[in-house]
Order: sequence, then C-alpha cells, then structure tokens
Amino acid sequence: MPETPDRQTGYEVRDVNAGAIGCFAVVLVVGTVGVFLLVAGMFHHFDAHFPGGAANRITTERISAPEPKLQADPASDLARFRAHEDETLTSYGWVDRAAGIVRIPVERAMELIAERGLPATQATGKTPLEMRQDKAKERAR
Repeated sequence: MPETPDRQTGYEVRDVNAGAIGCFAVVLVVGTVGVFLLVAGMFHHFDAHFPGGAANRITTERISAPEPKLQADPASDLARFRAHEDETLTSYGWVDRAAGIVRIPVERAMELIAERGLPATQATGKTPLEMRQDKAKERAR
C-alpha cells in the first residue's frame, strides 16, 4: 500500500524527522560558537600570562649561539666535507700500507665484481650472500 504525503506537512512524516534535524543544526551552531569562544579565551589567557607570545618568538631574529663557536661557516664546512668524500670515493689510495690494503674508486670496484663475481670465503667456498641465503633457509625449516 503506497504511502501518501501528509497534506499539512507536505512530506512523508515517517521518512524525515524535521525536529531532529533542526535540533542537530542548533546544537552544531551552538557548539561551533562555544569552541570559538573557548579558543578566543585561551588566546586571551596566554597573551595575558605570557607576554610576547608565540607570534613574537616567530618574528624575532634568532639568537646566536654562545662562544666558543665551533663551526663558523657550516655551509662551506659541509661543501669541503662532501668534496673530500667524493675524492675518497673516486680515487686510488692506501688504506693501510703496512698491511697492503688499498682503496679503489667505487665504479672500478663494481666493474671488478661484475667481471669476477663476489669473492668466495676460505672455509666454505661460498660467498657471503650464499651464506646468508643458506642461513635463511635453515631458519625457515
């Protein structure tokens, strides 16, 4: 049996509760105004008890660190450090001359590993990767 709209209200009363929607809207507006007043009161309280506030801390210039200043120019120090690291990664040199350990450029090391493969260990004849894979298989069992 089809529902017919109530002639006095102009809509089906059982589908829409206009009173609940109106009550929700009033509570929403009152709650929004209440939150606004609460935040405004907090700002007023903090401005009264903490002069200067956060706005002053943001806009004022930074205070320099006290003496001794250990790093006078961090940007140039970083540039020099990176240049030294790049030099180390791209050049030949001794790591330990007495032990006969040298360093080679990273690109050359990758070429050598691609040609020769990873070195096998003395005891097992397996590369470190193969040993890690075997250990992972043992754990899975």
